[in-house]
Amino acid sequence: MDPAQALAAARSAYHKLMTGTLAVKVVIDGQETTFNQVNAGLLAKYIAELEAIVAGQPRRGAIGVIF
Repeated sequence: MDPAQALAAARSAYHKLMTGTLAVKVVIDGQETTFNQVNAGLLAKYIAELEAIVAGQPRRGAIGVIF
């Protein structure tokens, strides 16, 4: 599944989650993951990452701290 397709599926799942479906299943990197209202924030983060990929923005990595 390309990033644009994954983004559409994730947005659809998030909409279902926010409109009362108790749990939704999304395929991420070939693995099925179930989201519920408790971890909707994780799904929102995944959507933001996909939006950045589709927009051509580089993925943000860990922030290094130098003392």
